[in-house]
Amino acid sequence: MDAEGASDEGFNYPRGDGLTLEKGRMVNLATGRESDYEELWHDPEPARDVEGSEGKAVTLVLMWEGGREQEQEEEHQRGMVVRVGEWCQGLVRDGEGIACERWQWSRAEGDWRMRARICANGMEGLVPCQEAIGKRWAVGDEVVKASRTWRVVESDVA
Repeated sequence: MDAEGASDEGFNYPRGDGLTLEKGRMVNLATGRESDYEELWHDPEPARDVEGSEGKAVTLVLMWEGGREQEQEEEHQRGMVVRVGEWCQGLVRDGEGIACERWQWSRAEGDWRMRARICANGMEGLVPCQEAIGKRWAVGDEVVKASRTWRVVESDVA
């Protein structure tokens, strides 16, 4: 299956119970055929009690792109890190290799904890979640991790 060309499109319908119903169509990985789907989403308010947030919800998006000179799309390198409140998640794709991390602010421990990490061989240490949560960033700032320069494309405190 061509992951680059796959689409996942749907419409969201708020329900009265605090959940949102998403209905749409996408390729079913098991069958290879486009199929209808339904998903339920819960959208909690971002935490405002994370260390350094000064009682506000922090949002941040970092992006990195490399390998654009490659003619083969599968060689395209890119990544994104998104922080919303007490959650920070990042993904790096380098050809067929993928690295992903998810971090959460622990109120009980008073610091950030890695909750999940999935990395292809040789891709450990490429996702800059720790850097994203380590300080306050502004749009246009650059974050360097493993010789890759990430751009801050969104930063907000609300």
